[in-house]
Amino acid sequence: MSFIVNNSPLAGTKATKVTTRMIRDRLLREAEGNVAAARHRGLRQGFPWKSRAAANWQLAILIETMRREGFELSVSRPRVVLKKDDATGQWQEPIEKS
Repeated sequence: MSFIVNNSPLAGTKATKVTTRMIRDRLLREAEGNVAAARHRGLRQGFPWKSRAAANWQLAILIETMRREGFELSVSRPRVVLKKDDATGQWQEPIEKS
């Protein structure tokens, strides 16, 4: 899921934390305390910040917590992280084995 600055026409009317740096610092703090939520920088300079989690609900909790802390941001739709199998050359989705 990508985290970007809110660019809607009503951006900045209710929230106090709307800059790229504030969002980045908050995601870095989350990655230190929450080992399930990994993050990495996007392709462009600084943004969008991409975050990975074990489940969609973990990202939903992070987004809601940030909203309650006064952040205003936009997020992309979650995507499945695919991995290429070296032996077969096929793309594989992660599965959970119990």
